[in-house]
Amino acid sequence: MKKLLILIFISLLGISFFLIDNSEKNSRSPEKTETSELKKPVEKEPNYELTGFKLGTPKIKSMSKLTFGPGGVLFLGDSKGAAVYAFDFKDNKKAEKSGAVNIKDIDQKIAALIGKDRADILIHDLAVNPISQNIYLTVSYGGKNKEESDIFDPNYINDASLLMKVDSKGKINEVPLENVSYSQLTISSVFSSNVKFRSGRPKNLFTIRYLNFDDGKLYISGLSNEEFSSTFRVAPFPFKGQHSTTGIEFFHGAHGKYETSSPINTFIKYKIDNTDHLLAAYSCTPLITVPLSQLQDGKKLRARTVAEIGPGSHPIDIRTYEKKGEEFILIANSRRGLIKMKPSDLAAQKKSINYPTSKAGVPYQTLIPGRHLKQLDNLNKDYVILLKHQKNQRGFDLESIHVNDL
Repeated sequence: MKKLLILIFISLLGISFFLIDNSEKNSRSPEKTETSELKKPVEKEPNYELTGFKLGTPKIKSMSKLTFGPGGVLFLGDSKGAAVYAFDFKDNKKAEKSGAVNIKDIDQKIAALIGKDRADILIHDLAVNPISQNIYLTVSYGGKNKEESDIFDPNYINDASLLMKVDSKGKINEVPLENVSYSQLTISSVFSSNVKFRSGRPKNLFTIRYLNFDDGKLYISGLSNEEFSSTFRVAPFPFKGQHSTTGIEFFHGAHGKYETSSPINTFIKYKIDNTDHLLAAYSCTPLITVPLSQLQDGKKLRARTVAEIGPGSHPIDIRTYEKKGEEFILIANSRRGLIKMKPSDLAAQKKSINYPTSKAGVPYQTLIPGRHLKQLDNLNKDYVILLKHQKNQRGFDLESIHVNDL
């Protein structure tokens, strides 16, 4: 009996030690858990510019305008389809150096690449990826635009069907648009294809006239079927399915009247007197400014005309560049070549032009005269890139110009 009681006592003592030991281990377990949580891989924040993207093949009816956004995202305007597409081609590797790109007869090289005749090639728009410095072009072939291109700048023709890429070494490739990562914004209040100008050209070709991205927003100029056809749209990015719409009225000095029916050809966001403005140009060629704060949904506003560059010309692109620490404004024109303005002269233009005139307002300097310019963009901090029609009118060249030569 004594032996049995001793064995029971020893057993109970062992259980007690086991429980005490486990209790100590459990008291230390939160420390182990905390340590394991610290070693967990930290989840990356979502890449906001890709929110809402999907894999697929977009149904693009016409490639009209190009511009780049965050992370190398390419925006492509489709005027006929009344949509803007944002593409993620993973083209976001930073360029190793700020070099020049010069390609003679680029239209001939594109024609050879796709197996077409050079005479049928037309380059519609150009945009440089600011990260990789790759150059993207919208291109059409078949000759259907050639007759119109003799009358209108290619910027006015929206039937491009190919997207091409030119790298820093001058290599040209077609960019496939099947099974790609993209998102889409539908443009509202657009003209139907049977509503036409007196010239017979459908107004819906001008639904998207120009694109620019800045500070989380895509800015879109073009036409709408509203009372003021001249329309400026602003869409937050990532796309949320809606955009604001503002109607714009401006005084056209060459025509001697206020107008609301023409689209803004080109624009940039620009700071004047420490206030963000829209700096924009219309055909024939008024330059206007609008404080960005006035671009409100459903509003109709009157812009301030600050310059008349001269009639009979289409402004193509507006860009800025720095030369020896000083900033300048560049404007490429179809018939007045490449001109530059000083920001100080723009800020000093306090009076609006509201009287008939063909040339007035902010002074400018002509850098490249003639009718050969077709596109302009910043290639990098050292160079701008131009698409130029050859003087014999046979073909097109890509030409880089160092900012110190401007």
